[in-house]
Amino acid sequence: MYRTVWLLVPCLLGLCSSLHAGTITVDPGEIVQFTFSTDAESFGCPPSFTASDCDTLLLVAPFVSPLPDTVTAQLFDGSNLLGTSSGMCCVVAFTSASSLYGSGDVVDFTSIQNGSIDGIIDLSSTQAFVLDTDIGATLDLGHATGAGATSSRSASATLTGVSIVPEPSQDAGITTLIFLSLMGLRRLY
Repeated sequence: MYRTVWLLVPCLLGLCSSLHAGTITVDPGEIVQFTFSTDAESFGCPPSFTASDCDTLLLVAPFVSPLPDTVTAQLFDGSNLLGTSSGMCCVVAFTSASSLYGSGDVVDFTSIQNGSIDGIIDLSSTQAFVLDTDIGATLDLGHATGAGATSSRSASATLTGVSIVPEPSQDAGITTLIFLSLMGLRRLY
């Protein structure tokens, strides 16, 4: 009886840790939601380190091969959609009208520059994709110095959270497995 319990516990621990180690698969219909805040008024962006120099917001997502053909990112200030950017994976760009960055969606940068944004970026694709959870995403608020080039100040924007909406179905599988295991333990006694 106790031998069965000792075998069951390591199996459950191994299964739970393997489901959350290293990567996560995001299926079509699921969204990776990044929340963030900005503090451009305190830290600014090069060259003069003022909030008005900040004209490019870049999200670098840690995709794992095979890469999706296209991704879509929606930028929100709370529930207000500021813009949508679609294109190749890995770097998502949102820019102000005066930015020299050359790609990404042009959005109103007022709340980004003054730090009042309740920032949310929803990332999705019509193909399943995998993100490396050990590396993590980065968010850069900077000043475009030319096409595809920025000078950034890392403290000017901060990722505050990452979640998948709706929650992946693997959590339901873990709950079911634990329930069945507990039922089996109950029968042993």
